[in-house]
Amino acid sequence: MRPSRYNRAWAHWYRRALPTYWLSLFILTHLPKLRIPGEIPQSDKIAHFGAYGLLAFLLWRFVETFGQPLTSKVAPRLLALIAAYGVIDEVLQGLVGRSSDAIDWAADMVGAVGVLAFLEWRRRADASRDMREAGRT
Repeated sequence: MRPSRYNRAWAHWYRRALPTYWLSLFILTHLPKLRIPGEIPQSDKIAHFGAYGLLAFLLWRFVETFGQPLTSKVAPRLLALIAAYGVIDEVLQGLVGRSSDAIDWAADMVGAVGVLAFLEWRRRADASRDMREAGRT
């Protein structure tokens, strides 16, 4: 089945959004830490959760753009990639005067796991629906 023009447009967008976002994420997290007077009451864990959740979403959509059916192996592989990147990210932050924190990495993983789990659930639900519909025809 040939993808619709709408799907091709989204594929085009995701193939550009992922590298742009990932590069921006890397650069912004490796700038030297700004010194802000006073204490900031908000935790940055929400930012970690959201940033890595978005990274997981964009990675999933990027993989979808190649038109191959996704299998149950996709989510664990993407999570392994994101986890490895998260470790490297935290270690490298220590080299530019930022903190390397295992709790930050954990927040990264919670965001990525949450998004990947939801997308995998949707993939399975769609596959199940497609199987039921194929059985009716």
